[in-house]
Amino acid sequence: MNGLQNVQLKDGVWEMIWRDNRPAGLIVCGFNLERSASRNDVTLDCGNVYMTFPVWSKTGLMENQYLKMVAQREYEAFEAKRNSHLELMKNTQNILTKALHFRNAAAATEEMDNTGLHLMTNVPSKHDVLEIGEGLQLVKTGTVWSRNGSFSDNNHQLLGIAMLLSK
Repeated sequence: MNGLQNVQLKDGVWEMIWRDNRPAGLIVCGFNLERSASRNDVTLDCGNVYMTFPVWSKTGLMENQYLKMVAQREYEAFEAKRNSHLELMKNTQNILTKALHFRNAAAATEEMDNTGLHLMTNVPSKHDVLEIGEGLQLVKTGTVWSRNGSFSDNNHQLLGIAMLLSK
């Protein structure tokens, strides 16, 4: 079967998980799939299916988006500096000048890493969230997964992504 296939989910439950003093948490939704579903060469076995979506406090998200924007600007400035030194290194014939530009390019690359931008990949943009309540922002993209056994044995199987659409 090609294209979209609808499945019947029953016994829906949800839980919000939020650690103290954190800007974000998770909403976990659980469902029971009574019958297996197949499409192309893939089968979704019957049983429990879960969807997980990050949820942010509005102020926490705004603060983290600002920090990400600042880090992005710093990263881009260091990246331009690195690229400039690499170009200068490539275009000079003087071995000492070449070494100096290489060292400066390496230092700029280290500064790029020190911005911490790579640690902010999970901070969504304002277009990637839905307001779900006073002061709460739900990320529109989450994960779909199932598990075998108990939750404590961490035997989870990632099935794909879930996307929320707003009206």
